[in-house]
Amino acid sequence: MNYLLKPYLYTTSMYSATISSADWLNLLQHPAIIADKSEAPLAIYGTMVRNVQLDEKRNPHCIANNIDRIYALQIDYDDGFTIDEFCQKYAEYRWTLYTSHSYGYKENDRFRVIFPLPEPIQVSTFSPVLKSELVRQFPGVDESCFDSAHWQILPCIRKAGAPYIFRQNSGRLYDHLTQSLATDCYNKWQASKAARNNDVVARKSSYGDFGLDERRKDAALQKAQEIIDNAVQGSRNRTLWSVLCWLKNTCELDADECSNLDVPHDMIREYESMLSRIW
Repeated sequence: MNYLLKPYLYTTSMYSATISSADWLNLLQHPAIIADKSEAPLAIYGTMVRNVQLDEKRNPHCIANNIDRIYALQIDYDDGFTIDEFCQKYAEYRWTLYTSHSYGYKENDRFRVIFPLPEPIQVSTFSPVLKSELVRQFPGVDESCFDSAHWQILPCIRKAGAPYIFRQNSGRLYDHLTQSLATDCYNKWQASKAARNNDVVARKSSYGDFGLDERRKDAALQKAQEIIDNAVQGSRNRTLWSVLCWLKNTCELDADECSNLDVPHDMIREYESMLSRIW
């Protein structure tokens, strides 16, 4: 099995890795003992783009733009289904389930599931519209699973003897996520963005100030989006706040012009709060 590996939570690098079916089964049956969750390796079941962006150490940077396609859907549950409820609801599909690092130490069943897909999905076509559709398909899921680069911690426990469960199901491939669905959702999202942008243009034209250095503003928004996409785990909120302050104070953009930035699903509330606080 091929996958992308992020050695620990706060690293900026990722690597292509391979594990045999036998070694994968052994890892599920005998998860690694890692006391500090932030030191556990993470995986994405996909492939890199051909020309990757490099980090400061000249290694492939672990960002969505460096991931070409995924061939498995990775989902997390922390306070949704119980394990038994999940197994019953999705009994017809093929999946691998294992409990999280905090299972047995926090309330509710906390577990991770991997669904192999019938076809690879281009990460560049992930969008907020697709995330909404997947959340509908998986009620109770951690919605950040459907961000364009969702890293999932590999099987591990905090100490010897810690509670742990793994299950594998041999049903059919999960065929409700297809490239066609992802592309359709992406096109709907782009159309929605275009409509909002047209609305901003119409309102600014009525104020008589449209056309004032609009190319500079577009360039600033593109740069802001790049910075947000490249923000590393642990500094995303600080990065987003700094970017929005820069757009307002240096680039002189208004809240409407900044409201179309694409932020990870689990940051939308913070993003909306920052917009209202800064402007």
